Amino acid sequence: MKLRRFLTIGFLFIVVLVLVFINLPSNEEKAKDNKEIDLTFADNYISYVLNNETVSVNIFGAKKNIANLSDTIAGLELNNENIKIVEYEIDSGKTSNEHQLFNLMLDIKVLSNEIEKADTLRVTFDNNDSQEYNIGQMVVANEIDSSDHISYGNEYNVGYPEPSLVTTITNTNDESIIIKNVSDLNKMLFYEFSDELLIDPGKSYDIDIPSFENKESIQYDFYTITPIIYYKSGGNEHVFDLPTVIYGLLDDDDEKLWKVLN
Repeated sequence: MKLRRFLTIGFLFIVVLVLVFINLPSNEEKAKDNKEIDLTFADNYISYVLNNETVSVNIFGAKKNIANLSDTIAGLELNNENIKIVEYEIDSGKTSNEHQLFNLMLDIKVLSNEIEKADTLRVTFDNNDSQEYNIGQMVVANEIDSSDHISYGNEYNVGYPEPSLVTTITNTNDESIIIKNVSDLNKMLFYEFSDELLIDPGKSYDIDIPSFENKESIQYDFYTITPIIYYKSGGNEHVFDLPTVIYGLLDDDDEKLWKVLN
């Protein structure tokens, strides 16, 4: 009797295990589910002087066929080992035509003293399947030996619809400075003054750049850049990096989503 009861319990236990394994999704099924996830990334242009800090950058994209992207992603990696993703956060936005806008906020740090570049993001999903996505262009550096001959005004605008710049700078040096041009770290966005701009010691000048020249003639959807002033003083060449500015990141969700998908 005891033997029969033992065999019955054992048989039921085996049946339960079989049913559990039958209902578990296989790795192939998980991979198939992840391949059905439609991720589209915008053309993001990031040209950033980090000043030896960990900074946050925004990567915009759109998702489809997934409710919670944060639960699906297990890891992120750029195609440059010297640009480390320390942390990341995903903020979801508006949904239109089955696509939902998202902002992937990456906390990054540079592990070298060189200018580092990346253009591809490897996304590892929760089943260890991974895919690579083009995210635009990222050019970053820890520092550029910025001088202390210049200061900028308290009212500094960090957000613009298009690449432009308005600020007031003051010559804090004992000698005159001659402003040559303003560009980003990668020198893709560039503005050269028609006449060299001379600023005497203690004097200020209102910089108003309505539009940067695009050296590569590539139009990106969103820009994050550190404007760098190139100038002369005392017969030597110098640079001064202004606070980082963003272009297009303050658009409403409809405009952002249109940029991502078109």
